[in-house]
Amino acid sequence: MVSELKRLETYRRQLTDAIDEFEHELRRCADAAEREGSASGRIESRMHELRQNIALNSRELEQVRSQIQQLGSIKSS
Repeated sequence: MVSELKRLETYRRQLTDAIDEFEHELRRCADAAEREGSASGRIESRMHELRQNIALNSRELEQVRSQIQQLGSIKSS
C-alpha cells in the first residue's frame, strides 16, 4: 500500500507540473494573439488544444487525489 501511495503521489506531482506547463503555454499563446491584434487560426487551435489538455489533466488529478485520500484513510485505520 505504501508503494501505491508513493506512485500516486509521484503521478499527482507530474499532473500538477503538466497543468502548470499547459497554463503557461496558454498564457504565451494569448499574449501572441494579443500582439497580432487577433488570434490566428493556428493560435486559436493551439489554445483550444491546451484547454482540453488542462481539463483532461485536471480530471485525472482529481481522481488521483481521491485515491490518495482513500489510501490515506485506509492506512490510518
